[in-house]
Amino acid sequence: MRILALLTATITLIAGTASAQTPAPMQTAPMQTAPQYAPVNRVNIDSTGSGAIPSLPINDQSSTNGTEFLNGGISDEEVAELKARAHEFNVQVLLSAKNGEYVSNVGLRILDAKGTPLVSIADAGPYVYAKLTPGTYTIETSGSGGNKSEKITVGKGLVKKHYVFTE
Repeated sequence: MRILALLTATITLIAGTASAQTPAPMQTAPMQTAPQYAPVNRVNIDSTGSGAIPSLPINDQSSTNGTEFLNGGISDEEVAELKARAHEFNVQVLLSAKNGEYVSNVGLRILDAKGTPLVSIADAGPYVYAKLTPGTYTIETSGSGGNKSEKITVGKGLVKKHYVFTE
């Protein structure tokens, strides 16, 4: 009997200790639902190519003297739009790095025969198209790798120039 009483006391002691060490069930905050928002109209941008950047529409630009030009071509869509409109212009300038990648951080000016700036773009490229009257002009570029200056003659047809920079 004494063993039974000792055994019962031990079990009671162990059970009491176990219940004292068992953590109480966690109290949780009531579940909240996520706020509901109105559906968003999504625009699908169809950029393709390695690292293509979504494009914005190309806007016609003109300098203060009225010379029409276009500047852009970062994304595939911009290049396609520029090439589709190339027939509207008679000068095309392409700006790229030595490795063939397009650059768009080049200063570009087109000057008439008297040295008057007709087109002046702080961050040109990679394509610039201009509509010039027949005559002699100077194209000046400034970017990594230095400044470049070249005389061109505009007549009938498209004058294409490609300038290569270090980066």
